[in-house]
Amino acid sequence: MLVDSQSAIFELQNFDIELDSVRKRVTDHPLNGEIKLADEELNVASQDLEQLERDNSVLDQTIKRNKGELESLRSSKEATSAKVYDGSVTSQRELESIQKSVEFAAAQIDDLETVQLETMEQQDVLQTKLAQASADVEKLKLAKGQLLKQLEQDTQLAEQELVMLESKRTKLAAQVESAVLQAYDQMRANSIKNPVAKVEGGMCSGCNMALAAVNLDRVKRSDGTSPEVCDECGRMLFS
Repeated sequence: MLVDSQSAIFELQNFDIELDSVRKRVTDHPLNGEIKLADEELNVASQDLEQLERDNSVLDQTIKRNKGELESLRSSKEATSAKVYDGSVTSQRELESIQKSVEFAAAQIDDLETVQLETMEQQDVLQTKLAQASADVEKLKLAKGQLLKQLEQDTQLAEQELVMLESKRTKLAAQVESAVLQAYDQMRANSIKNPVAKVEGGMCSGCNMALAAVNLDRVKRSDGTSPEVCDECGRMLFS
């Protein structure tokens, strides 16, 4: 292997470390965690808002029903009261019965008006909470949207950088002995991120383990086209 080809394999390894870092920016961007947290907070806030909306709907229905009942009671009370003056009452007993009916209706109206007032007050409080919950949801949506936008921008930049780096890597890899490059790429595919190491002070610089004399001798005599491999870590060794 030529000296500049040997230098190229180490340059390629350093370059791949940088390339891995850029790829990680795409797949494991720190914003992914923030977006996940924002999404969880938004889901909780949305559920709270939906519950408040359901509660408000129940109060709406109650107020509407009470209003209808009040109108019916008032109409019935007025109709009953009118009998006192329309000349249709023929006895004291009948008059007393009508008066009791009117009093009973009036009491029902008073009770229902009290309930209606309390219900409307409950709804006022609920609608204040509803408005705040709605504002909170919109705020969380905006925050999540900003995070997604920032992630999209960062990802686009990283992907553009990857395109340029991949092109540069192709040119750099072309300077490496084909057999060595094939072995190098295979080792990286098998999760050995730094497949090549130098022999320094009789040790493998990859795992810092001492090499046997026979291994050192093979490294010295190797032309680099079929490099010696470290018995401990499996990295290709170069002098």
